[in-house]
Amino acid sequence: MVRRSKYFLILILSLLLLFISLRDSFIIVKGGSMEPSLYHNDFLITYPKAPNEIEIGEIVVISSARYYIENGGAPQFSAFNNNTKIIHRVINKKEINGTWFFLTKGDNNILIDGSIICINRSQNYSLFEYNASEGVYIPEIAIESVMLFKIPLLGYVQDFALLILMGVGFFFLFFYLKKKKSNIFRLKSQEIVLKTLNRINLFLYFSFILFLSIIIFIHMNNDIFYMNNNTLAPIFYEDDLLVRENVAPEMILVNDIVIIESPKYFYEQGFDPIFWDFYPNSSYIIHRVIEKKKVNNTWFFITQGDQSPWKPDGNFKTIEKIGNYDYFKFELNETNKVFINQEAIIGVIKFKIPILSIISKNSILIFSTYTLLISVISLKIKLMKRRTLKT
Repeated sequence: MVRRSKYFLILILSLLLLFISLRDSFIIVKGGSMEPSLYHNDFLITYPKAPNEIEIGEIVVISSARYYIENGGAPQFSAFNNNTKIIHRVINKKEINGTWFFLTKGDNNILIDGSIICINRSQNYSLFEYNASEGVYIPEIAIESVMLFKIPLLGYVQDFALLILMGVGFFFLFFYLKKKKSNIFRLKSQEIVLKTLNRINLFLYFSFILFLSIIIFIHMNNDIFYMNNNTLAPIFYEDDLLVRENVAPEMILVNDIVIIESPKYFYEQGFDPIFWDFYPNSSYIIHRVIEKKKVNNTWFFITQGDQSPWKPDGNFKTIEKIGNYDYFKFELNETNKVFINQEAIIGVIKFKIPILSIISKNSILIFSTYTLLISVISLKIKLMKRRTLKT
Protein backbone atom coordinates (compact mmCIF):
# COMPACT_ATOMS: atom_id res chain seq x y z
CA MET A 1 0.00 0.00 0.00
CA VAL A 2 2.86 2.34 0.84
CA ARG A 3 4.48 1.59 -2.52
CA ARG A 4 1.21 2.36 -4.35
CA SER A 5 0.84 5.63 -2.45
CA LYS A 6 4.36 6.64 -3.48
CA TYR A 7 3.61 5.89 -7.14
CA PHE A 8 0.37 7.86 -6.89
CA LEU A 9 2.19 10.82 -5.33
CA ILE A 10 4.86 10.68 -8.07
CA LEU A 11 2.08 10.68 -10.69
CA ILE A 12 0.38 13.71 -9.11
CA LEU A 13 3.69 15.63 -8.93
CA SER A 14 4.50 14.71 -12.55
CA LEU A 15 1.11 15.98 -13.73
CA LEU A 16 1.60 19.16 -11.69
CA LEU A 17 5.02 19.76 -13.29
CA LEU A 18 3.53 19.09 -16.73
CA PHE A 19 0.75 21.58 -16.04
CA ILE A 20 3.25 24.25 -14.87
CA SER A 21 5.47 23.74 -17.93
CA LEU A 22 2.56 23.83 -20.40
CA ARG A 23 0.20 26.22 -18.61
CA ASP A 24 0.53 28.85 -21.35
CA SER A 25 -0.96 26.32 -23.78
CA PHE A 26 -4.08 25.78 -21.66
CA ILE A 27 -7.08 28.02 -22.30
CA ILE A 28 -10.55 27.83 -20.74
CA VAL A 29 -13.43 29.18 -22.83
CA LYS A 30 -15.60 31.75 -21.10
CA GLY A 31 -18.88 32.82 -22.66
CA GLY A 32 -20.89 31.59 -25.64
CA SER A 33 -19.54 33.60 -28.58
CA MET A 34 -18.13 30.46 -30.24
CA GLU A 35 -21.14 28.16 -29.83
CA PRO A 36 -21.77 25.55 -31.12
CA SER A 37 -18.08 24.95 -31.90
CA LEU A 38 -16.97 25.77 -28.36
CA TYR A 39 -19.00 26.06 -25.17
CA HIS A 40 -18.49 27.83 -21.88
CA ASN A 41 -15.76 26.08 -19.81
CA ASP A 42 -14.45 23.95 -22.66
CA PHE A 43 -10.75 23.30 -22.08
CA LEU A 44 -8.47 24.07 -25.03
CA ILE A 45 -4.97 22.92 -25.86
CA THR A 46 -3.26 25.47 -28.09
CA TYR A 47 0.09 25.81 -29.81
CA PRO A 48 2.04 28.66 -31.48
CA LYS A 49 1.96 28.74 -35.26
CA ALA A 50 3.77 30.85 -37.82
CA PRO A 51 1.48 33.65 -39.08
CA ASN A 52 1.85 32.61 -42.74
CA GLU A 53 0.71 29.07 -41.82
CA ILE A 54 -2.47 30.14 -40.00
CA GLU A 55 -5.38 29.14 -42.23
CA ILE A 56 -8.80 30.74 -42.72
CA GLY A 57 -11.23 28.79 -40.54
CA GLU A 58 -8.80 28.06 -37.71
CA ILE A 59 -9.70 29.06 -34.14
CA VAL A 60 -7.09 31.36 -32.64
CA VAL A 61 -6.31 32.94 -29.28
CA ILE A 62 -6.04 36.74 -29.53
CA SER A 63 -3.98 38.21 -26.71
CA SER A 64 -5.90 41.48 -26.25
CA ALA A 65 -8.82 43.54 -27.55
CA ARG A 66 -6.54 46.58 -27.84
CA TYR A 67 -5.38 45.42 -31.28
CA TYR A 68 -8.87 46.05 -32.67
CA ILE A 69 -8.91 49.51 -31.12
CA GLU A 70 -5.41 50.36 -32.37
CA ASN A 71 -6.49 49.43 -35.90
CA GLY A 72 -9.62 51.58 -36.01
CA GLY A 73 -12.29 49.86 -33.89
CA ALA A 74 -14.36 52.06 -31.58
CA PRO A 75 -13.10 51.31 -28.03
CA GLN A 76 -16.50 51.35 -26.31
CA PHE A 77 -17.74 48.42 -28.41
CA SER A 78 -15.09 45.93 -27.45
CA ALA A 79 -16.86 43.26 -25.41
CA PHE A 80 -13.56 42.55 -23.62
CA ASN A 81 -11.12 44.52 -21.53
CA ASN A 82 -7.50 44.75 -22.62
CA ASN A 83 -6.39 41.94 -20.29
CA THR A 84 -8.88 39.38 -21.62
CA LYS A 85 -7.88 36.83 -24.23
CA ILE A 86 -10.32 36.29 -27.09
CA ILE A 87 -10.94 32.90 -28.69
CA HIS A 88 -12.47 33.43 -32.13
CA ARG A 89 -12.21 32.12 -35.69
CA VAL A 90 -10.14 33.55 -38.53
CA ILE A 91 -12.50 34.41 -41.41
CA ASN A 92 -10.00 36.20 -43.66
CA LYS A 93 -6.36 37.23 -43.84
CA LYS A 94 -4.05 39.37 -45.92
CA GLU A 95 -0.37 40.25 -46.12
CA ILE A 96 0.84 43.86 -46.18
CA ASN A 97 4.57 44.67 -46.46
CA GLY A 98 5.57 41.29 -45.06
CA THR A 99 3.15 41.39 -42.10
CA TRP A 100 0.07 39.21 -41.91
CA PHE A 101 -3.26 40.68 -40.80
CA PHE A 102 -6.30 38.67 -39.73
CA LEU A 103 -10.06 39.23 -39.65
CA THR A 104 -11.82 37.35 -36.83
CA LYS A 105 -15.34 36.63 -35.64
CA GLY A 106 -17.16 34.57 -33.05
CA ASP A 107 -19.22 31.77 -34.63
CA ASN A 108 -22.22 32.85 -32.55
CA ASN A 109 -21.77 36.57 -33.25
CA ILE A 110 -23.38 38.47 -36.10
CA LEU A 111 -20.74 41.20 -36.25
CA ILE A 112 -17.08 40.88 -37.17
CA ASP A 113 -14.73 41.54 -34.26
CA GLY A 114 -13.82 45.17 -33.61
CA SER A 115 -15.38 46.45 -36.83
CA ILE A 116 -17.62 49.20 -35.46
CA ILE A 117 -15.91 52.54 -36.12
CA CYS A 118 -16.75 56.09 -35.12
CA ILE A 119 -17.18 58.34 -38.17
CA ASN A 120 -18.34 61.54 -36.47
CA ARG A 121 -18.11 62.83 -32.90
CA SER A 122 -18.98 66.05 -31.11
CA GLN A 123 -19.51 66.92 -27.46
CA ASN A 124 -22.83 65.10 -26.96
CA TYR A 125 -23.21 63.25 -30.24
CA SER A 126 -21.43 60.28 -31.86
CA LEU A 127 -22.13 58.56 -35.19
CA PHE A 128 -20.95 54.97 -35.70
CA GLU A 129 -20.73 52.69 -38.72
CA TYR A 130 -20.37 48.97 -39.28
CA ASN A 131 -19.52 47.59 -42.70
CA ALA A 132 -18.94 43.83 -43.00
CA SER A 133 -17.02 44.35 -46.24
CA GLU A 134 -14.55 46.68 -44.49
CA GLY A 135 -13.76 44.78 -41.29
CA VAL A 136 -10.94 45.69 -38.93
CA TYR A 137 -7.91 43.42 -39.41
CA ILE A 138 -5.50 42.81 -36.54
CA PRO A 139 -1.73 42.23 -37.01
CA GLU A 140 -0.01 38.87 -36.60
CA ILE A 141 1.47 39.93 -33.25
CA ALA A 142 -2.06 39.80 -31.79
CA ILE A 143 -2.39 36.07 -32.51
CA GLU A 144 -1.01 34.23 -29.50
CA SER A 145 -1.72 30.65 -30.52
CA VAL A 146 -3.98 28.31 -32.50
CA MET A 147 -6.37 25.71 -31.08
CA LEU A 148 -5.10 22.15 -31.36
CA PHE A 149 -8.04 20.34 -29.71
CA LYS A 150 -10.60 20.75 -26.97
CA ILE A 151 -11.72 18.76 -23.94
CA PRO A 152 -15.42 19.59 -23.45
CA LEU A 153 -16.40 21.17 -20.13
CA LEU A 154 -13.11 20.33 -18.36
CA GLY A 155 -12.90 23.99 -17.35
CA TYR A 156 -15.56 23.30 -14.71
CA VAL A 157 -12.74 21.69 -12.72
CA GLN A 158 -11.51 25.24 -12.10
CA ASP A 159 -14.93 26.24 -10.74
CA PHE A 160 -15.04 23.23 -8.42
CA ALA A 161 -11.36 23.20 -7.46
CA LEU A 162 -12.18 23.46 -3.74
CA LEU A 163 -14.55 20.50 -3.83
CA ILE A 164 -12.02 18.44 -5.79
CA LEU A 165 -9.25 19.26 -3.31
CA MET A 166 -11.57 18.28 -0.46
CA GLY A 167 -12.25 14.96 -2.21
CA VAL A 168 -8.52 14.31 -2.66
CA GLY A 169 -7.99 15.22 1.01
CA PHE A 170 -10.62 12.74 2.15
CA PHE A 171 -9.06 10.11 -0.12
CA PHE A 172 -5.65 10.47 1.52
CA LEU A 173 -7.22 10.68 4.99
CA PHE A 174 -9.00 7.38 4.32
CA PHE A 175 -5.78 5.56 3.47
CA TYR A 176 -3.91 7.27 6.29
CA LEU A 177 -6.43 5.93 8.79
CA LYS A 178 -6.24 2.53 7.16
CA LYS A 179 -2.46 2.55 7.36
CA LYS A 180 -2.53 3.53 11.00
CA LYS A 181 -5.10 0.83 11.66
CA SER A 182 -7.55 3.02 13.49
CA ASN A 183 -10.30 1.45 15.53
CA ILE A 184 -12.77 1.19 12.64
CA PHE A 185 -10.35 -0.46 10.25
CA ARG A 186 -8.57 -2.58 12.83
CA LEU A 187 -11.83 -4.16 13.89
CA LYS A 188 -12.62 -6.20 10.83
CA SER A 189 -15.97 -7.21 12.18
CA GLN A 190 -18.71 -7.33 9.54
CA GLU A 191 -20.96 -5.69 12.09
CA ILE A 192 -18.80 -2.58 12.43
CA VAL A 193 -18.42 -2.22 8.67
CA LEU A 194 -22.16 -2.58 8.14
CA LYS A 195 -22.91 0.03 10.79
CA THR A 196 -20.45 2.43 9.17
CA LEU A 197 -21.92 1.92 5.71
CA ASN A 198 -25.47 2.37 7.05
CA ARG A 199 -24.47 5.64 8.70
CA ILE A 200 -22.87 6.86 5.48
CA ASN A 201 -25.99 5.89 3.55
CA LEU A 202 -28.22 7.63 6.08
CA PHE A 203 -26.10 10.77 5.80
CA LEU A 204 -26.36 10.64 2.00
CA TYR A 205 -30.14 10.26 2.15
CA PHE A 206 -30.55 13.23 4.51
CA SER A 207 -28.14 15.44 2.54
CA PHE A 208 -29.91 14.39 -0.68
CA ILE A 209 -33.25 15.50 0.80
CA LEU A 210 -31.61 18.79 1.81
CA PHE A 211 -30.25 19.20 -1.73
CA LEU A 212 -33.70 18.59 -3.27
CA SER A 213 -35.25 21.05 -0.81
CA ILE A 214 -32.75 23.73 -1.87
CA ILE A 215 -33.45 23.14 -5.57
CA ILE A 216 -37.23 23.28 -5.01
CA PHE A 217 -36.85 26.42 -2.88
CA ILE A 218 -34.80 28.16 -5.58
CA HIS A 219 -37.19 27.30 -8.40
CA MET A 220 -40.39 27.99 -6.46
CA ASN A 221 -39.27 31.30 -4.94
CA ASN A 222 -40.31 34.23 -7.15
CA ASP A 223 -37.85 36.54 -5.40
CA ILE A 224 -34.75 34.64 -6.54
CA PHE A 225 -33.14 35.47 -9.89
CA TYR A 226 -30.02 34.41 -11.77
CA MET A 227 -27.63 37.08 -12.95
CA ASN A 228 -27.75 36.48 -16.72
CA ASN A 229 -24.68 38.40 -17.91
CA ASN A 230 -21.44 40.00 -16.70
CA THR A 231 -22.38 43.65 -17.23
CA LEU A 232 -22.26 44.30 -13.46
CA ALA A 233 -18.93 42.57 -12.80
CA PRO A 234 -17.20 42.48 -10.36
CA ILE A 235 -20.22 43.09 -8.10
CA PHE A 236 -22.27 40.33 -9.74
CA TYR A 237 -21.11 37.70 -12.19
CA GLU A 238 -23.15 35.56 -14.59
CA ASP A 239 -25.04 32.79 -12.76
CA ASP A 240 -24.84 34.48 -9.34
CA LEU A 241 -28.04 33.86 -7.41
CA LEU A 242 -29.71 37.16 -6.48
CA VAL A 243 -32.51 37.98 -4.06
CA ARG A 244 -34.87 40.84 -4.88
CA GLU A 245 -37.14 43.01 -2.79
CA ASN A 246 -40.31 44.71 -3.99
CA VAL A 247 -39.76 48.41 -3.47
CA ALA A 248 -42.12 51.31 -4.16
CA PRO A 249 -40.92 53.40 -7.15
CA GLU A 250 -40.35 56.48 -5.01
CA MET A 251 -38.05 54.44 -2.75
CA ILE A 252 -35.79 53.26 -5.58
CA LEU A 253 -32.55 55.22 -5.35
CA VAL A 254 -29.86 56.18 -7.85
CA ASN A 255 -27.19 53.41 -7.79
CA ASP A 256 -29.72 50.77 -6.79
CA ILE A 257 -29.45 47.61 -8.89
CA VAL A 258 -32.87 46.78 -10.28
CA ILE A 259 -34.60 44.07 -12.27
CA ILE A 260 -36.12 45.32 -15.52
CA GLU A 261 -38.97 43.11 -16.64
CA SER A 262 -38.02 42.99 -20.33
CA PRO A 263 -35.77 44.63 -22.95
CA LYS A 264 -38.93 45.54 -24.87
CA TYR A 265 -39.06 48.85 -22.98
CA PHE A 266 -35.86 49.82 -24.82
CA TYR A 267 -36.64 48.13 -28.14
CA GLU A 268 -39.93 50.08 -28.31
CA GLN A 269 -37.95 53.33 -28.12
CA GLY A 270 -35.71 52.51 -31.10
CA PHE A 271 -32.89 50.55 -29.45
CA ASP A 272 -31.86 47.86 -31.96
CA PRO A 273 -31.93 44.28 -30.56
CA ILE A 274 -28.54 43.57 -32.13
CA PHE A 275 -26.92 45.75 -29.48
CA TRP A 276 -27.95 43.15 -26.89
CA ASP A 277 -27.43 40.10 -29.11
CA PHE A 278 -31.18 39.89 -29.77
CA TYR A 279 -31.93 39.42 -26.10
CA PRO A 280 -35.53 38.09 -26.01
CA ASN A 281 -38.47 40.10 -24.69
CA SER A 282 -39.30 37.22 -22.35
CA SER A 283 -36.07 37.73 -20.35
CA TYR A 284 -35.31 40.21 -17.61
CA ILE A 285 -32.35 42.61 -17.33
CA ILE A 286 -30.45 43.40 -14.13
CA HIS A 287 -28.81 46.84 -14.35
CA ARG A 288 -28.07 49.89 -12.23
CA VAL A 289 -30.21 53.03 -11.89
CA ILE A 290 -28.14 56.12 -12.80
CA GLU A 291 -30.91 58.74 -12.96
CA LYS A 292 -34.60 59.14 -12.05
CA LYS A 293 -37.35 61.71 -12.42
CA LYS A 294 -41.06 62.09 -11.65
CA VAL A 295 -43.58 63.20 -14.26
CA ASN A 296 -47.33 63.43 -13.49
CA ASN A 297 -47.03 61.13 -10.46
CA THR A 298 -45.11 58.49 -12.43
CA TRP A 299 -41.46 57.72 -11.85
CA PHE A 300 -39.05 57.23 -14.77
CA PHE A 301 -35.55 55.74 -14.66
CA ILE A 302 -32.32 55.61 -16.69
CA THR A 303 -30.31 52.41 -16.25
CA GLN A 304 -27.05 50.91 -17.41
CA GLY A 305 -24.70 47.98 -16.92
CA ASP A 306 -21.40 49.00 -15.34
CA GLN A 307 -19.41 47.00 -17.93
CA SER A 308 -21.82 47.31 -20.86
CA PRO A 309 -20.51 49.08 -23.98
CA TRP A 310 -24.09 50.17 -24.75
CA LYS A 311 -24.64 52.63 -21.95
CA PRO A 312 -26.82 54.26 -20.88
CA ASP A 313 -29.38 51.59 -21.76
CA GLY A 314 -31.39 52.32 -24.90
CA ASN A 315 -29.55 55.48 -25.96
CA PHE A 316 -28.23 54.08 -29.25
CA LYS A 317 -30.49 54.44 -32.30
CA THR A 318 -30.07 52.72 -35.68
CA ILE A 319 -30.56 55.22 -38.49
CA GLU A 320 -29.63 53.05 -41.51
CA LYS A 321 -29.43 49.30 -42.09
CA ILE A 322 -28.75 47.12 -45.16
CA GLY A 323 -29.36 43.38 -45.32
CA ASN A 324 -28.81 41.22 -42.25
CA TYR A 325 -26.61 43.86 -40.62
CA ASP A 326 -24.11 43.70 -43.47
CA TYR A 327 -24.07 47.45 -43.11
CA PHE A 328 -25.63 49.68 -40.51
CA LYS A 329 -25.19 53.12 -39.09
CA PHE A 330 -26.28 54.22 -35.63
CA GLU A 331 -25.98 57.21 -33.34
CA LEU A 332 -25.57 58.11 -29.69
CA ASN A 333 -27.26 61.38 -28.79
CA GLU A 334 -26.59 62.01 -25.12
CA THR A 335 -29.13 64.84 -25.01
CA ASN A 336 -31.98 62.41 -25.86
CA LYS A 337 -32.03 60.35 -22.70
CA VAL A 338 -34.05 57.14 -22.71
CA PHE A 339 -36.17 56.69 -19.59
CA ILE A 340 -38.27 53.65 -18.73
CA ASN A 341 -41.36 54.02 -16.57
CA GLN A 342 -41.85 52.52 -13.14
CA GLU A 343 -43.90 49.60 -14.51
CA ALA A 344 -40.73 48.19 -16.08
CA ILE A 345 -39.01 47.80 -12.68
CA ILE A 346 -40.05 44.59 -10.93
CA GLY A 347 -37.70 44.72 -7.95
CA VAL A 348 -34.45 45.87 -6.36
CA ILE A 349 -31.57 43.48 -5.72
CA LYS A 350 -30.75 43.25 -2.01
CA PHE A 351 -28.00 40.61 -1.91
CA LYS A 352 -26.57 37.53 -3.62
CA ILE A 353 -26.23 33.92 -2.51
CA PRO A 354 -22.94 32.65 -3.99
CA ILE A 355 -22.97 28.92 -3.10
CA LEU A 356 -26.57 28.08 -3.99
CA SER A 357 -26.09 29.17 -7.58
CA ILE A 358 -23.42 26.47 -8.03
CA ILE A 359 -25.77 23.85 -6.54
CA SER A 360 -28.71 24.91 -8.69
CA LYS A 361 -26.80 25.27 -11.97
CA ASN A 362 -25.20 21.85 -11.53
CA SER A 363 -28.22 20.08 -10.08
CA ILE A 364 -28.18 17.29 -12.70
CA LEU A 365 -24.51 16.46 -11.99
CA ILE A 366 -25.08 16.53 -8.22
CA PHE A 367 -28.25 14.44 -8.52
CA SER A 368 -26.39 11.85 -10.61
CA THR A 369 -23.51 11.71 -8.12
CA TYR A 370 -25.88 11.21 -5.19
CA THR A 371 -27.76 8.47 -7.05
CA LEU A 372 -24.53 6.66 -7.92
CA LEU A 373 -23.13 6.83 -4.38
CA ILE A 374 -26.36 5.71 -2.72
CA SER A 375 -26.76 2.85 -5.22
CA VAL A 376 -23.18 1.61 -4.76
CA ILE A 377 -23.30 1.74 -0.96
CA SER A 378 -26.77 0.14 -0.84
CA LEU A 379 -25.53 -2.68 -3.06
CA LYS A 380 -22.48 -3.17 -0.85
CA ILE A 381 -24.71 -3.38 2.24
CA LYS A 382 -26.95 -6.00 0.60
CA LEU A 383 -23.96 -8.13 -0.44
CA MET A 384 -22.44 -7.96 3.03
CA LYS A 385 -25.75 -8.94 4.65
CA ARG A 386 -25.98 -11.95 2.35
CA ARG A 387 -22.46 -13.03 3.26
CA THR A 388 -23.27 -12.63 6.96
CA LEU A 389 -26.39 -14.80 6.62
CA LYS A 390 -24.42 -17.51 4.80
CA THR A 391 -21.82 -17.65 7.51
